[in-house]
Amino acid sequence: MRLRMSDIGFRIVKGIAIAGFAAAGLVTVGAQQKPADPKDPRVGLKAGAKDAGVAAFGMELVSTRPRADGFYDPKFPVSQA
Repeated sequence: MRLRMSDIGFRIVKGIAIAGFAAAGLVTVGAQQKPADPKDPRVGLKAGAKDAGVAAFGMELVSTRPRADGFYDPKFPVSQA
């Protein structure tokens, strides 16, 4: 079997493309998020529609207001989507 110049060029381009995708994959793996800092006050906050946890150090809640009528369905106050 005899290789033509276009076959060799195609193999070179294919090899460069594979190497580029492999390098991009390694960069992506290295750029993943770091684990959460255990000293972060937001770690471990409880979830909830009306009783969610709050991470406020040195702050005081002064007032709160309920949702305005028309912005949610009173039958399903928490989104079901």
